[in-house]
Amino acid sequence: MKKLTREQILLLHSELISTHGGGNGIRDKSLLDSAIATPFQTFDGQSMFPSIQQKSVRLGFGLIMNHPFIDGNKRIGAHVMLTMLAMNGNEWHRTGAHAKGTIRNHPQSSC
Repeated sequence: MKKLTREQILLLHSELISTHGGGNGIRDKSLLDSAIATPFQTFDGQSMFPSIQQKSVRLGFGLIMNHPFIDGNKRIGAHVMLTMLAMNGNEWHRTGAHAKGTIRNHPQSSC
């Protein structure tokens, strides 16, 4: 399974901010590291998120909920989720409007 490193996520975030606007930078490094590590947690030798789909969604969710960046947390959460799925041979087949609505309707959308 291919996974994204912190450095790759930071690069993706910088590219999203430079393309779409907003403040660049990390608000809380510990929350970023937590979001990146959580999908790979185990309990009693069993993965908490066994499939690539579960790991990708949990990574995106963690980035949105932890709010580790100054700006663009929902954008990077969605982008990283889709990137990790694509890196591992999976595609999320939704229209742009449906995908945007799914992320924007998240309870933390006011962040």
